[in-house]
Amino acid sequence: MKAFPVTVSLAANLLLLALTMWFAGWRLWRGKRDRDRRQTLIGAILLLVPGGMFLLLVWPHAAYLWTETLWYAHFSRDGSSAGYDRVMWRVVSTQWGVFWTYAAAGVAFIAVNVLVARSTCRLAAGREHWAAHSTRAFHRFLLIAGAVVACALAGMLMRHWEAFVHADAYEQGAGRVRATVHLAPAVIGTPGHEADAVTWNVDLRRDLETVQSSVTAALESAFADSPDVSVARDGDAVLKRAPEAPHFTARAYLLASDAADGYDVFLELSGATILERTDDANTGQALGSPAGVTASARYAKSEVFHAAADSAGLQEAARSLVAQLPQSDHLREGFADPIFHRNVGYYLFAFPKLRWVTLWAKLLLWATLAIVGYQYRYYYYRDTRSMPRAVRGIAVHATALWGGLLLVGALRARVAASALLYATPSLIKSGRVPYGVSYVDLVQIGAYRVYMVALVALVAVLAANAFLRRRRIWYGVATAWMVTYVAIVWAYPATVYLFQVRPNPFQVERPFLANHIAMTQRAYNLDAIEQNRTVRQLANFDDVVARPEVLRNVQLWDRRVVWERLQQSQTIQRYYEFYPYPDVDRYEIDGRLRQVVIAAREVNPAKLATSDWLTRRARYTHGYGVAMAPVNEAEDPGVPRFWIKGIPLQYPDGEEYEPIHVRRPEVYYGEITREYVLVDSTEMEVDYPVEGKFQYTRYAGTGGLPVGRRLGVRRLAFASRLKEPWRVAYSRALKPDTRVMLHRNVLERARRLAPFLKFDPDPFLVVGEDTGKLWWIIDLYTTTNHYPYAAPLVPRDADGARIRDLGGPNHDEPDLRRLNYIRNSAVAVVDAYNGDVRFYFTDHDDPLLAVYRHHFPELFSPIHAMPDELRSHLRYPDYMLWAQASVYATYHVQDPVIFITGGDAWKLPRELFHSDELQPMMPYYTVMDMPGDAGPEFVSVIPFAPPATTKRLTAWLVAGSDRDNYGKLTCYLLSRAEEVDGPEQVENRIDQDTELSGQFTLLGQRGSEVIRGNLLLLPVLTKEGTHALVYAEPVYLRATGEEGESMPELKFVIIVADDKLGSDTTFQGALRAAFRVGEFGIIAGTVTDERGDPVSEAVVSVYTEAGDPLPGAAVTGPSGAYRIETIMPGSYGLRIAREQFQTVAEDIEVLAGFPLDVSRSLTRTAFAGPATRTVADVARSANAGLEEYLRATGEGRLLEAAAALERLRGDLRALRRLVESNGAGVSD
Repeated sequence: MKAFPVTVSLAANLLLLALTMWFAGWRLWRGKRDRDRRQTLIGAILLLVPGGMFLLLVWPHAAYLWTETLWYAHFSRDGSSAGYDRVMWRVVSTQWGVFWTYAAAGVAFIAVNVLVARSTCRLAAGREHWAAHSTRAFHRFLLIAGAVVACALAGMLMRHWEAFVHADAYEQGAGRVRATVHLAPAVIGTPGHEADAVTWNVDLRRDLETVQSSVTAALESAFADSPDVSVARDGDAVLKRAPEAPHFTARAYLLASDAADGYDVFLELSGATILERTDDANTGQALGSPAGVTASARYAKSEVFHAAADSAGLQEAARSLVAQLPQSDHLREGFADPIFHRNVGYYLFAFPKLRWVTLWAKLLLWATLAIVGYQYRYYYYRDTRSMPRAVRGIAVHATALWGGLLLVGALRARVAASALLYATPSLIKSGRVPYGVSYVDLVQIGAYRVYMVALVALVAVLAANAFLRRRRIWYGVATAWMVTYVAIVWAYPATVYLFQVRPNPFQVERPFLANHIAMTQRAYNLDAIEQNRTVRQLANFDDVVARPEVLRNVQLWDRRVVWERLQQSQTIQRYYEFYPYPDVDRYEIDGRLRQVVIAAREVNPAKLATSDWLTRRARYTHGYGVAMAPVNEAEDPGVPRFWIKGIPLQYPDGEEYEPIHVRRPEVYYGEITREYVLVDSTEMEVDYPVEGKFQYTRYAGTGGLPVGRRLGVRRLAFASRLKEPWRVAYSRALKPDTRVMLHRNVLERARRLAPFLKFDPDPFLVVGEDTGKLWWIIDLYTTTNHYPYAAPLVPRDADGARIRDLGGPNHDEPDLRRLNYIRNSAVAVVDAYNGDVRFYFTDHDDPLLAVYRHHFPELFSPIHAMPDELRSHLRYPDYMLWAQASVYATYHVQDPVIFITGGDAWKLPRELFHSDELQPMMPYYTVMDMPGDAGPEFVSVIPFAPPATTKRLTAWLVAGSDRDNYGKLTCYLLSRAEEVDGPEQVENRIDQDTELSGQFTLLGQRGSEVIRGNLLLLPVLTKEGTHALVYAEPVYLRATGEEGESMPELKFVIIVADDKLGSDTTFQGALRAAFRVGEFGIIAGTVTDERGDPVSEAVVSVYTEAGDPLPGAAVTGPSGAYRIETIMPGSYGLRIAREQFQTVAEDIEVLAGFPLDVSRSLTRTAFAGPATRTVADVARSANAGLEEYLRATGEGRLLEAAAALERLRGDLRALRRLVESNGAGVSD
């Protein structure tokens, strides 16, 4: 939010304007008084200067603030998000409020002390004539200097305005939920009857079952003597949990059901009812608003309502209900720190303000002491009569200020004692407790308390000496101050460390280390991680192929590779561009969860062929559509298969793809888009090019601000704001209702509305399945570095070195800041067409967000208010999981002794990703089967490995993203006895494989670049509930030549499963290669129907060397042209192949629905391929392949050489298998 610095600049310019006008008026007045024409002329000229200054300095800032206010108010036009403009001015007013409050306090304090010193040393009679003028000038100098110092100190506090917001909310009880019980007159059907309303403080997020019992008990007690009232118990749910509304503003309604002897309780929570009617007609029906509650109540019999209004005890029922509901305030009551036993909310909210205010008071006292000391020095040398007064005055005055410094020092000592909850190892502190209070710190806390008492005693001594004025006492107090600080605060704890802690640190620090571990886990929400000790099962082909939902969502297309393909094949026109990091999401296609990569096509004005202002601003105003590709599908030769592509947008055929159809493809707000545009002008907007021409459109939305009439104040303000004074103000292409779109970058747009939150820098794009609109979703974080005892987030690599730049060229992640608490508590949604921004909170238990919701109640809506088409696309942020995993790698250990020794420490592994060097592994999205019957889920995964040379896999952390399990964290632990390769070991195995290393060397020759994609760990859930672990790594090739780089292609996929390793051009082929499943023979028979028409052109017989029973036939192809793929167990030769072919023909007969003539298909000549080749045939083919490989390599035809090498390897494998099978495959 730039409004605040603009207000600072505006205030400075207004101050300069006022000073200039005052000086000009003074010169003009003096010139007229002295009848000095020269002075009068100078004064008149200076009066004209402020007018020019206003135009040059003040007007641009005023225009900016006005247009910015219009922009914020624009979001409130429909009333659904009222108050964005108030949010802006509340932030600005809070910052200025902090400044003026403490600046005024500082100026007043310094001024009072200056006046006290002045009254002590008045100018002696007879000296006024020659000393009065200089004394007044000196006093003005002191007051100006004091004002400057006070403003500088207040500016220091103004930078930390959020600490004051937190503290005020904490003091006002922001965590206290206001709830009111109403016996609503409209509900009970008695017009004019004013029912009692009772307000109480309640937090229902803790234990809804307890609340349910309280409600039921309260009603039973209240209606015990009412024969016409009974309370429902088991079987009729009185209270039903609503996860999206844990705390709220509530209204409780006593409503009559259809049965005359029953009453139901309704609590309306932030617009959602968690208590539901128990009568048959409305069971399970959630009521969404007070109007809905009222309408439902009137559904019942009217005479029951009148009876309820007259029932005895009805009012008492409400009061009893209030009295028995649990009372709590989750900012003040809750988890306490283990040292001072204060609520954690004190450290999050009150303590930062106290820290800064005490520092301000200390600096203010020192500054005042310096100013007053300089003032008394002036008096001392001003005249001889003032000397004794100055000596007496400074003795008393400086003693008072000194006493104030000691008292503030005592308060600062209390603050310093609390700050030890954030202490790090030092010379007098053991490094066994990385962060927070250790045994020595506990001793130092006691030392601070003694030091505080000593300071108060010294203040008493100074107060007494103010009258005695003994110099020795002053010297003694100063010496005692320094000695007590050194001896008590530092020397004593150092002695304790040397003689008690250092000889036996493990035993002494153990309880403090346990505190540190527990608080760190709470700070990063690690205590919510569910640990699941799983048993690793050796992977086999059966288990892998039995999970088709997982296999069809393996991300073979890396985001960066997809971006390069998009830039070269989907931009269509030179001025279109895609953001370098396409988004990963999932959609339900034909009832199946499909993971996709999606990116918006935006306009980059810098790439337009013309620099004409009107063309850039009014014609090329928006991007067009998206490109979307499934993560695991490719077309020849190794390019993504796009589901959405081209201009106009093209989609696959079939109704199942209807959810991804974009019905509003214009992108006015995006990730690349930054410059302002003008819509609804006299110029037509370019929508998209087609067949060498342009399709035009006009903006029909509600985004943007009207610019106003020509030369109007509004138009001039926008002209100043946009730094286009002549074009905007005078252009005839702009109409009064022409709209200017500002802040079109979605990240910047949301940041301006909520500058106090941290934003994930990578918004992701969503196609609304219901509306067909494009939306941007931005993950928001609340962070602080004031969570007590919790370790700060300091990312380190596998060797323990601190990672300075997590992002680098391949990741786009938030800047790392020092924090020790983080929550993903909210999301922002931006409409790509209208630019509307909505904020939704997802975490009701985050105290930081509770403060912001208290301070800005208009800003946030509950997550259940988000449209379903967007809510189904929420995903757990990868940066959030990375931050938690970075801490969890160390703090998953509960035992302090094991923590100290590091015997069970983990690390985040490294991978070869777009580089020849190992890089830290980042979380990745995938679809995974979770234990239970939940089915496949969209999750984020990151593995762990121990910091040892073995580099084995120890665990992996999974974060759920689907609605029911959103934010659920599960850590799957492997037994130490199991030796499972970790990511780094897998990368080493790939590098050491002779065939793969040969391919890498060959493909990387003559400038071609081999790109290693993300290494993906795929935990496959088996039938027994265990996990089979499979690694997949895509490999891409970017061929380069004289004409520049070409687009990268998916060259092959590498599969590693236990001791198996294989590669192929497709994921399925790589699986077969890894598990020794190959297509050795093609039975090229022709199957015909009774008319002799072909039914199937080919039947593929696939079998495995191991002879394991594998899945049977799979049919593909349209009706009338079947291709049957069947897997044969073992190498049985031609006879078994014929029998298998006969079985396949019978399968086709069943599927086709008519008899088949297969006699012509079973002749010996109908078979071809490796299954009928002799050893000699294979050897000849291998020799020919070797010659072709050598020839292509020598001529520099690398792609042909690689293909020849692949065929040669296939011939050699076939030769080995034919020899081992003792003649299987000899056809004659």
